[in-house]
Amino acid sequence: MAQASAAATDTSPLQCARCQSGTAPSLPPEQVWDGVFDPKHRTIAAGEIWGIRESLIVPIFMLMGVDPTAFLSRPSTTSSTTSSARSWSFTPSAEEIDVAYKKRHAIRPCVLMSDHAPTDEECDICLLATFRGTKRREELLEIFQYVCFPIYPHVLSANGVHLHFTPEWENDCTWLMAYRFSSKRPLKKPIRSRDVGNGEATIKADADVLAQIDTLSRECYQLWQSKCADDPETLPRCLQGFRRFHERANAGRR
Repeated sequence: MAQASAAATDTSPLQCARCQSGTAPSLPPEQVWDGVFDPKHRTIAAGEIWGIRESLIVPIFMLMGVDPTAFLSRPSTTSSTTSSARSWSFTPSAEEIDVAYKKRHAIRPCVLMSDHAPTDEECDICLLATFRGTKRREELLEIFQYVCFPIYPHVLSANGVHLHFTPEWENDCTWLMAYRFSSKRPLKKPIRSRDVGNGEATIKADADVLAQIDTLSRECYQLWQSKCADDPETLPRCLQGFRRFHERANAGRR
């Protein structure tokens, strides 16, 4: 299984205080929905979950060191796919990927990894994804297995490393992509929970969860680099698989 070995951040049910207690922490007043969501009017706190028009290809291209122009302009062959990778130690910028990838991205949720002020031109994020309801890790694309971790109440929360939000996430098939990157795309709106009594609240990753995500992100990247250094076939194999995934997505079948 291509997954970071995260002993220091293991949150299996036996070690997860949240799972053991069976209760979520109380909501601080600032998380109660006040209707003020325009990111131009307030600093968005680290840990808040917002919608952003961003693509899964951005963190994956960064992780794999893909030349986005070459990848997106060449036909699907093993040789062309392999040549799209400059090096597993190269990281293209989100802006470089955007220039090559001209399609309009869908809005998807992300975790703000640091505070985002109205004057900031970039936001530091990790993306969330459902992969059309995929719940089994082995059914994820190989490259996604390196960076994806379940968000409680995902069914895999009972079997190992997982993450909690406050209030709890409402979808049971959501994964966090533990690859932290900077995006210049604007934040659209906060993700809210309606399961908080008579009102609503913004959903947030608490400080300890943010630290867990940050650690997982570093561990996943180190695992990927180590795997590519030890096995020269890893990068071309993952690239070829990701190209097929990308082509299916463009055809509307993902």
